[in-house]
Order: sequence, then structure tokens, then C-alpha cells
Amino acid sequence: MRIGHIGAGALGALHVVNLAAVPDCRLLAVASEQVSPAALEAIRSTRADKVGVEEVLDPERVDAVIIATPTDTHA
Repeated sequence: MRIGHIGAGALGALHVVNLAAVPDCRLLAVASEQVSPAALEAIRSTRADKVGVEEVLDPERVDAVIIATPTDTHA
């Protein structure tokens, strides 16, 4: 499964690490205004692209998207 991820703060790093352990899952794209140091290291280990939100949401690129933005950004 091809995964996109929006939000790469502290919790985002945990998601990236956990996704790496799931068979048949591949993190392909990450969009985030701020990237925590832990998330940056985890993202680099997956070789995911850092892209804009539009690319993360592209159904031709990914099969599923994780949205992990701060609670105050939820509508």
C-alpha cells in the first residue's frame, strides 16, 4: 500500500517509524509545514518525498493518507 502523510511533528515521527514496520506499506510522500528532528530522520530512512499537500492527496500517487496535524488545526 502506498501511503501519504500530512503533518510531521512529534507524533508524525512515530507514525513514520510504525509504517516502516508494516509489511507491504511504503511511505511515499510527506507534507508538513514544520518537521520535527525525529520525523526528519524517520522520513529520510524511508526515502519518502517531501511534497505539497496536493501531491500527498493525489490518488494516482498514494492509496491512503494519514493526517497527523495538531489538534487545533482540525476543522
